[in-house]
Formats: sequence, C-alpha cells, structure tokens
Amino acid sequence: MFIGGYTGYGGVSGNDNQFIGHGVAQSGCVTGSGNNFIGNLAGRVNTSGSHNNFLGYRVAFYNTTGSHNNFLGYYAGYNNTTGCFNNFFGLNAGYANTTGNNNNFLGNGSGRSNTIGCFDNFFGTSSGCSNTTGCHNNFLGYNSGQANTTGNYNNFFGRDSGRSNTSGVHNNFIGYYSGYNNTTASNNNFIGNQAGFANTTGSSNTFIGFYAGHANTTGSHNTFLGQNAGRCNTVGEFNFFGVYSAGFCNTSGSWNTFIGRDAGRYNSTGCNNFFVGCRAGMYNTSGTYNIFFGNNAGRCNSTGNFNVFIGLIVTGKQI
Repeated sequence: MFIGGYTGYGGVSGNDNQFIGHGVAQSGCVTGSGNNFIGNLAGRVNTSGSHNNFLGYRVAFYNTTGSHNNFLGYYAGYNNTTGCFNNFFGLNAGYANTTGNNNNFLGNGSGRSNTIGCFDNFFGTSSGCSNTTGCHNNFLGYNSGQANTTGNYNNFFGRDSGRSNTSGVHNNFIGYYSGYNNTTASNNNFIGNQAGFANTTGSSNTFIGFYAGHANTTGSHNTFLGQNAGRCNTVGEFNFFGVYSAGFCNTSGSWNTFIGRDAGRYNSTGCNNFFVGCRAGMYNTSGTYNIFFGNNAGRCNSTGNFNVFIGLIVTGKQI
C-alpha cells in the first residue's frame, strides 16, 4: 500500500511494504520486503532494507540496506544506512547512526552521535548522546554517559551518572551524579548518589555509599564503603575505609585501613595506618605506621608515628 506524493517513486519490486507519506521510499528501487514507513520522507532512499518500521518525519532518511530496525520519532535514525537490529525511539534518537547494529536508544537525543557503536542500550533524554564508536554500554537516566565517545563495557544508572566519561571502560556507576566527572578512568565501581563525583582518571576504585569518595580525582585502588567514607580523598591510593565517615578528610594518605564509624576521620596525609573501631584514630592527621584497635583507641593522636593502641579508649604512649 502506497499513499502520498512521490511515494515509492523509484519503483518497488519487494513484497508486503506499506508506505504512507510524501516522498516515502522515493529515491531507490525498493527490493526490500516487509517494511512499514509512515511519515514524510521516511526511508527515502531505502533499497533492499527489509522488515523495518520507520515512523516519523525523515526517519531513517538514508537507510539503504539496513534491516530489522524500528525507528520512531522526528529524525530518528536519520543517517542509518546499513545498520541492522536497532531500536531508536525519540526525537533525534540514533540520528548519526550509520552501520551500528543491535542498539536500543530510548529518549530524545539518546545515542544521537552514535555511528558504528554496537550493542549499546541508552535509555533517557540525551543519554549516550555523544557516543560514536563505544560498544556494549548501558546508560539509564537523563544525561547518563552523555560525553561518552569511545568508552566500552560501561554501566551508568542514574541521572547524570558518568556524564563526563569519554573513553573510560569497564566502569559501573549507579546513583544520581555518580562518577559525574569521570573521563578516561577505568575499572571503577561507584554506587550511591554522588559517589566518586569528582573522579577523573582514578582507576580500580570501589566507592559504595552516599558521597563515598566524592572528591577523589586521580586516586586509584581505593575501597570506600559507607556514607561519606573517604569523601575528601583526592589522590590517596590503596586505602580501605569502611563504615560511615571513615577516612572522611583523607586527601593524599595512602595504604591506610580505617574500619568503624569516624575511624581516621581527620586523617589527611598519614600513611600505612590501621585503625579499627568507632572513632579509632579519629584525630590523626599525618601520623604514620600506627595501629589503633578498639573504640576510641588512639583517638587524640594527630602526628605521632609507630604507635600501637589496643583496647577501649586507649590513648597510649608513643613508642
């Protein structure tokens, strides 16, 4: 069934095609079958592409041999030529896609710049809108993965999660603004609203909890578990901070283990410390090579080094 001026103008030999709208499938000799094109200039140059559903103004305008695609929305899949098994729903969704296959873009501008990226799932307005060749990514939420271009195997769930990521790979960001500033860093797991917010190139980090590792930029190989854990850490590496506000003020201190509420909270540059217990080593700032075990153990130590305090509210004596 052909309805509309110049619809199927170049000739149609394929079977079971439905073309409705001005200039639909106009420019080529259509040999493809099982297509449904509805909207002015939808599928305008389609030739052998088959089993496609194009609905909207200039949808899949340049599609020639691409098959098994579903495009719905103004300019959705506009530049698709040979890409197959794609689903683009929304204004400009998948606009630049040419040969990319097996993609699902849902939301206005989602996957807009994608060209050859494959096996991507972008759900939300502007999600993955800068992606060009990145593959196997899952972005869910408004602006999630917005700047991603070539990054692969990333999962960003939540509004603006991983928004600045460009080429980072194997990252998992879950939560509002999680991993927002991440650019090229890889192998990170940020779970919680604004977890790892400032991270740019720090890699192999695990931040779980509201604001966990919020200020981290280049620090790598850190594990922060709990709300505000390692919140101020910027370049510190190989740290383990567990429970609420553990290592809160740590900036460049490395190789520390703080377990317990407010354990090592004010540590900034101290390294190679082991604090276990509620408020253990709480006021330590630059002290190094200390072991504080027990609630409030070594709580008032600030710059002392090589101390071992074991027990409840033990202040000890420097050795």
